[in-house]
Amino acid sequence: MRLLSKKEASQMKTSKNRYRSVVRAEIEAMEVGQVMLLERAEWTRKSQSPTTLVLDICRSTKRTYTCERLIDNSGWLIERQG
Repeated sequence: MRLLSKKEASQMKTSKNRYRSVVRAEIEAMEVGQVMLLERAEWTRKSQSPTTLVLDICRSTKRTYTCERLIDNSGWLIERQG
């Protein structure tokens, strides 16, 4: 255990909801115009696709995102539009 300065603590990523996945937290933290490459190895859910997750985030946050699968099927591009 160690004590952190305010600057160090502000640079660390945290999640207030313990049930929220890391991918969801990263998508929700995106700024307008940012694009994320989500590789297939990073996606562990078998029953849900990233597109479904992005649509759920759009409905719950009233933000707009696009999620497109890469042609070689190696991952997805997620962009925050507004």
